[in-house]
Amino acid sequence: MLLPGTSFFLGMKRFAPARKMIDAGCAVALATDLQPRLLVHREPAGSRDDRLRRPRSAPIEALAMFTRNAAYAVGLGHEVGRIAPGYRADLLVLDVPNHRHVAYHHGVNHVTTVVHHGDVVAG
Repeated sequence: MLLPGTSFFLGMKRFAPARKMIDAGCAVALATDLQPRLLVHREPAGSRDDRLRRPRSAPIEALAMFTRNAAYAVGLGHEVGRIAPGYRADLLVLDVPNHRHVAYHHGVNHVTTVVHHGDVVAG
């Protein structure tokens, strides 16, 4: 479990080596207590906000870190964190073309439907 948002907002110069961990086959999970989109957003190298590129993950990798890997990190990986038979249906339906667009618009609520324990609770 990594906390890159905490490192960023505390102004720390060093971050956990998430890219190396992913490449080595580790199941990295990200805590998103702050703003998950900031952790997914990838600024161009050398830009003023280059620090936001941590952990330098692809959008699909970040999605796994926020869902499946995070569920396993808190001991719930056998019941939540993926869309599959036998898993609890806790879902957000987003109005975006695909997973790559989740981080594009800060401050925009893309949620159209919320499903909790298989029941639509909003939307």
